[in-house]
Amino acid sequence: MIVKPKKDNKGRYFIRVYKGVGNRPYKLLEEEAGTLTYQEAKKQAETWYASLSSETLTTDTRLTLSAIFKLYLRGKSTSMSQQSKSTTLLYSKKFIDYFGDIAVETLTPRSIEGYKEKRIADRAGKATPANATINREISILKAAISECHRQGDIPYNPLPSRSVKRLPNHMNTDYFQREEFEAFINVFSQTELILEDVKQNHKIYNSATFKEEYLFNMERAADIFRILLLTNSRLGEILNLKWQAVSLKTKKIVITQFKTASKKYQDIPDELFSILQRLQKSTPDNGGFVLTRYDKKPFSTDQVERSFKKGLLLSHINRHLTPHALRHTASSWMVAAGVSLYTVGATAGHKNIASTQRYAHLAPSTLTVALTLLSSPAKEISATNGKEDISKIDLTSLNGVA
Repeated sequence: MIVKPKKDNKGRYFIRVYKGVGNRPYKLLEEEAGTLTYQEAKKQAETWYASLSSETLTTDTRLTLSAIFKLYLRGKSTSMSQQSKSTTLLYSKKFIDYFGDIAVETLTPRSIEGYKEKRIADRAGKATPANATINREISILKAAISECHRQGDIPYNPLPSRSVKRLPNHMNTDYFQREEFEAFINVFSQTELILEDVKQNHKIYNSATFKEEYLFNMERAADIFRILLLTNSRLGEILNLKWQAVSLKTKKIVITQFKTASKKYQDIPDELFSILQRLQKSTPDNGGFVLTRYDKKPFSTDQVERSFKKGLLLSHINRHLTPHALRHTASSWMVAAGVSLYTVGATAGHKNIASTQRYAHLAPSTLTVALTLLSSPAKEISATNGKEDISKIDLTSLNGVA
């Protein structure tokens, strides 16, 4: 066999033997780059190869996908949120389901392209998994591999930076028109319409307890959807909202943003205050969660999404919308009303202005106004440089829905 030393990303010579299926023994030939010439490295490599036993050449001791994810999570045990850990485990299972628990070093950019194609095929006409989701899955895999390589757990990184192209991130920013949202939200208070639907689609319609529970949960779902709009928040943030983060006395609310590991602080407008006040009076003993089901337990994401789909069906809205569309609705309505992108981004809790700029096309033309300011007295130009006071933004004035 011809033995050819190579250099790793630190410029050090190493040798890897390709022997059998999935078997690649490895040896680092120098601790620091530049201490060996190529000929010296080659001589050491040949000596090392000659010393390998047949057992060494048939035993694969390389780290597998499951192993590198375990090491990655162990290293991030104190800095990673529980939700991020759960997401990482979920994504690791997807990779293992596709590749098998293979040695990480056998991965290639081309094999990742195959994974992307499989995930895209999984959509089968559905909206999920979105390109952004697939990109996140691959980013977590690359992060785990990169961290294990940095820690010396694997000899080299099979997926170096920029070796895998990201899928185009086509943001779905579809949102409710005002009359659509009014029709949608009013459906949840139409008891006869809901019960008629239950009668047609549920086998246990004659159960009085079931009817009471179903109607209660539909009413609470409507509250969830209103709060999502009025706070410009994500579904998980509102389902996990607890009373300790709400002060009806000072009309302040603190919303934990799990996606960005941050918090956003908002004033409570009148409509939201009425909803929260009613919820606090009707369900005072609920384990701390603001929004709970008939059985006093917190809502699951799946249950809320089912209620949302039912609302779309009963209000005859034939568009692909999800609860997250309410976040797009809040941002879109504010931008269309002339609220600056800076302020919209602040109410949404965006960390990157690029996230807010996708709503820019909805803004009324401001070029004429901006040029007019140049001919106006300087004192008329706002001292805030066009940045509204966030505390004065009232989403209830934008939606017109009581």
